[in-house]
Amino acid sequence: KRNNLVSEQRSIFDVLFGSSEKKVSGQTWELRVDGASRGNPGDSGAGVYIKKGDDVFLKKGFYLGKGTNNRAEYLALLLGVFYLKKEMKPEDTVVLMSDSQLVIRQLEGAYKVKNADLKPFYLAICNELTQLNHSFKHIEREYNTTADALANHGVDTKASLPIKFLAMLQAYEIYL
Repeated sequence: KRNNLVSEQRSIFDVLFGSSEKKVSGQTWELRVDGASRGNPGDSGAGVYIKKGDDVFLKKGFYLGKGTNNRAEYLALLLGVFYLKKEMKPEDTVVLMSDSQLVIRQLEGAYKVKNADLKPFYLAICNELTQLNHSFKHIEREYNTTADALANHGVDTKASLPIKFLAMLQAYEIYL
């Protein structure tokens, strides 16, 4: 009986100012991305897998032309953010996931972006994320199989990138 009383007690701070627990009012999104390059550099693709809560929101693969794997990883993340920005509300949050340790660590600030070819992609993502409540998570490859399959499907089918996405890239002086 005493344990029940203890668990029901609230601090004076909670009584006066409301609960100290932070309440999340918006939706939680999950973005899993993967880039693929056959030849590195070679034909490359991007896979974008987005979930809104427990529901699949988007599964798409795209052809990126010739490029490196790291370039494809960054472009996949940019594509995912492009789609999210159209749908997310200000109170929503997103977890951005990739099996590219390099990309995640660079975006978290743990690694510097030393490759000059990747800096425009890094800067574009940082800018595009300023309006989104987000966090990053590095995941192992075996937990990113859907995005991987989508990236390879994009290469196989030569699936076109959205015109508005290409226009966004041009605004950052990124040309594919």
